[in-house]
Amino acid sequence: MAEPGQPEAEAPVCTFLFKKSSRKFKGRKRRASGSEKDSSGDDDGNTAVRREKRTTVSNPMIQKVDDENYEVSSDEDDLPFKCFICRNSFTSPVITKCKHYFCESCALQHYHKSKRCYVCNQQTNGVFNPAKELMAKLAKHKAEHPSDHSNSADEGEPTE
Repeated sequence: MAEPGQPEAEAPVCTFLFKKSSRKFKGRKRRASGSEKDSSGDDDGNTAVRREKRTTVSNPMIQKVDDENYEVSSDEDDLPFKCFICRNSFTSPVITKCKHYFCESCALQHYHKSKRCYVCNQQTNGVFNPAKELMAKLAKHKAEHPSDHSNSADEGEPTE
């Protein structure tokens, strides 16, 4: 049956490999889809796995916990307590047009180096308005916690 020039082992090896791979394919398909026979193909097996992932991510209990952890209380105004430039407590805080807060002296020193905001790099045009609401918040915080600010008056002032 086999010709003398061709080895007999080549044909059975190819058939064996083909059959083996189809058996693996069927096994994966059964595990992924959960059914014994699925006529719609391999895509359904992958879709079933994706659905499982979606259900674990979109679990309402997880969303509830995340919402509780990231709630922001209404009394917190997202106003910073420290200057972005000197990293100390504010002394005469000012606000830029882009709504970033700095010590007045830090803002002016930076303005002499660059005409742009230290944080977001937008043009400031030299406009530094007094940050009245930040001053009120700092005064309120100092009144509530006087021990925190007893020796911090000298800390925030830059030395030249």
